[in-house]
Amino acid sequence: HTSCYAPVRKIAIFGGTHGNELSGVFLVKSWQENGAEIERLGLEVQEIRRFRPFKLVQVSP
Repeated sequence: HTSCYAPVRKIAIFGGTHGNELSGVFLVKSWQENGAEIERLGLEVQEIRRFRPFKLVQVSP
């Protein structure tokens, strides 16, 4: 540990903040199914779900 700052122990990752950006939603869903990609030694990973329900609507041309 060579930094003058304390090591990071907790982080927050948000996906789908605005409701119309689906890439973040799918990324978080992927991490929920397999969290190995974001696991780090000494880092606490905790799932917190907060969302407003929405539905996808297909618009006819």
